[in-house]
Amino acid sequence: MQVSELRCRRCHEVKALEEFDRGFFQKQGYDIFCHDGRSEIARKRKSTRAWQQRKKLERMGQSVDSMPSGSA
Repeated sequence: MQVSELRCRRCHEVKALEEFDRGFFQKQGYDIFCHDGRSEIARKRKSTRAWQQRKKLERMGQSVDSMPSGSA
């Protein structure tokens, strides 16, 4: 059975498959969010203070991942 439309889990609209990216880990082979829904998620994430602080550290040449973890 071939599916030609999916429901976006972000905006809850039924859209054509062309509105979705390929999602290789998804059962149906397409992302669960449409392009518009994925863009909305990215906009909200970028507006958070933690994201802004992380980007500021990266611009200054520091990496959150390169900080010592405290294990010997």
